[in-house]
Amino acid sequence: MLIAQLSDMHVSKPGKRFGGRKDTREAFARALSRIGSLNPKPNLLLLSGDLAETGAAEEYDFIAEQLAHMSCPIAAIPGNHDVREEMLRKLPRYVIPQDGGHLSFVHDALPLRVIGIDTIIPGAVNGELCEHRLAWLEQTLEAGRSKPTLIAMHHPPVKTGFLAMDNYGIRRGREAFAAIIAKHATDIRAIVSGHVHRTILGNLAGVPVLIAPGSSLAFELDLGEQPSLNFVEEPPQFLVHTWNVESGLTSHAVFVETFGGPFPLS
Repeated sequence: MLIAQLSDMHVSKPGKRFGGRKDTREAFARALSRIGSLNPKPNLLLLSGDLAETGAAEEYDFIAEQLAHMSCPIAAIPGNHDVREEMLRKLPRYVIPQDGGHLSFVHDALPLRVIGIDTIIPGAVNGELCEHRLAWLEQTLEAGRSKPTLIAMHHPPVKTGFLAMDNYGIRRGREAFAAIIAKHATDIRAIVSGHVHRTILGNLAGVPVLIAPGSSLAFELDLGEQPSLNFVEEPPQFLVHTWNVESGLTSHAVFVETFGGPFPLS
């Protein structure tokens, strides 16, 4: 099975450009086209937050229009730029409301179960995992014990050393989340997230954590003590996760753009 993960699309209103430079509407359409060309085709398209830039209805209208062309199942969780109410109204096929209002989901139709947990605080950049969402996660993991699982979230559950984004990370519930992960670590194959706009590998309670690059734009890598937060024109990317019983989970970073080749080795 194959899962394509898009993160941090930041689809803007018509005529708007991210930072005055980046056409994120076009970037989103190009990313979906690239995913559609994959061989084999994805069994699931996972959208790990910040689908929209401002959460406006017209942004989600464009997102829905583009997603309608995809032939695979799609599951989404919100990011800090998203608005839950608009996602429910405009993208009802791709989000699931839970008790308490969070948009977490369980996709259990594949050999690898995918759990998406909503980490946002409406109106805030940083995230949280409140007692309600942690209880939902614990119950969901308990209900599917012994089934291999991938957990998806927007805000990373680990510190990255990129202080400009770590300051906008999960400020509440991270330790309790880590305890739940440790308890169920034998079932959890990986945790994937977004938010940081760079490919980063970490670890939480013995479980690999993979942060997805932005499919629209990349932030400049700045690991200094007083980092700036700027974006750079690096090629946009997305992740492809493959799973089978023999080799487990393997993840690949894929460029949205295509380049010269393929060429024979001799």
